[in-house]
Amino acid sequence: MGTFEIHGIAPGLPVDDLVAHSEGGPEAALRAAELLFPARRFELAAVDASASDDLWLRTHGPTTAILGRHGRDAEIPGGLGYFSFTHQTVSDAYAIEVRTPQAARFVVLSPGAVDLQEGDPLPFEQPFWAGAHDKYDDSAVRFDVADFASAAMLWMFGYDPAGPNPHSRVDPALGNYHTLREATPDHAPPSNTNRPSWLSRLLGRR
Repeated sequence: MGTFEIHGIAPGLPVDDLVAHSEGGPEAALRAAELLFPARRFELAAVDASASDDLWLRTHGPTTAILGRHGRDAEIPGGLGYFSFTHQTVSDAYAIEVRTPQAARFVVLSPGAVDLQEGDPLPFEQPFWAGAHDKYDDSAVRFDVADFASAAMLWMFGYDPAGPNPHSRVDPALGNYHTLREATPDHAPPSNTNRPSWLSRLLGRR
């Protein structure tokens, strides 16, 4: 498929609840989907690799993690934050977005370049920018963007998508996610207009 996406809706860093709470089970997944996608109705479904529109979701206490593009369409309840990580594997480009009551950050990187930066750097970024890059300068980066992406995922979701990492705190296994399918196929998902141009550029690279 070429694109990996994970989205977290949480009161704090998603990893805190992913570690502190066991997975909530299928009924909790359905309740979370109802809350985050109020205009749609989902039902539990068997795993089917050919069903690209399935919603993959897990809950840990007040935190919900969503795999895939549907996470971009979630309606974020008041008091919760949004954490998003996208990797376009063909072009090796990454997008990291965080929107909370305390912070707003959006950064897109591809090998050797910063494509876009908005907001102040997040705590995990400090080792990358300090002394090596002016955060307001979109010149070539002087670090491995894959290392930046690994640090982002560890900070937000507690594991490294690149593979085993001694700092991982969460098991990313797909078995921890529930497969939900829209019960009313004629009800098209809402379109998220927050980042159409930059995300289409990132996800459209081949």
